[in-house]
Amino acid sequence: MKKTTVLFAFLAIIFSSFSAFAEGEDEDRRKRRKGGNFGVHLNVSPMFSGTYSANLEYGINKNMSTVLTLGFVSVPINQTLSIPGEAPQISTIPLNGFMAAPEFRYYFNPNRRPGLDRWFVGGYLKVRSLATSGEKLANLKSVIQSGVFLPEVEYYDLSYFGLSAGATAGYMAAMKSGLTFGAWIGLGYTFVNESTYTNNVEPALNPFDFIRIDPRLGVTIGYRF
Repeated sequence: MKKTTVLFAFLAIIFSSFSAFAEGEDEDRRKRRKGGNFGVHLNVSPMFSGTYSANLEYGINKNMSTVLTLGFVSVPINQTLSIPGEAPQISTIPLNGFMAAPEFRYYFNPNRRPGLDRWFVGGYLKVRSLATSGEKLANLKSVIQSGVFLPEVEYYDLSYFGLSAGATAGYMAAMKSGLTFGAWIGLGYTFVNESTYTNNVEPALNPFDFIRIDPRLGVTIGYRF
């Protein structure tokens, strides 16, 4: 319930922010900025992050914009199950889910038309929700049978919820045709980092326990309307 409330509040802030910006610019100003003030960009660098994403950008003016990134996330978890007397069982279990990240950007020295290009910095929030799907994780525990400790495998699902904040920096090239090419990097900190397990399992190691740093990378191709 707590996670659902946070998520709905997060999305409400995003919606209200974009609505306010959309109402704040008149049609004449939109026409003067060649290439438009609304862009759609596809991130073509998922191999580095496991996130397949695209973003929507709305220009407040030629120096500032708001960006909403939406994506599908796939995080592989490598696990080794070592049962005494048997060969180690090595497997990779995927955690799949989504991410959403609103961002504010400031462009330092954009062209007069269309603006929203060249070097920029930004600040962002990011929410991630992931879970196992289909194949389960495994944990080895000991049980007593006839006074003897014997190994037993228990299977479970893992769901994860994270909320991060950080900063980005990058460069955007905007063509007169409306095409855009961008690249950026970012770094943040995950201040909400919650994992939930089924079957009351308490694994010895949670892969998310020590992951607090949130690196980001983007190489985008897009179009401004």
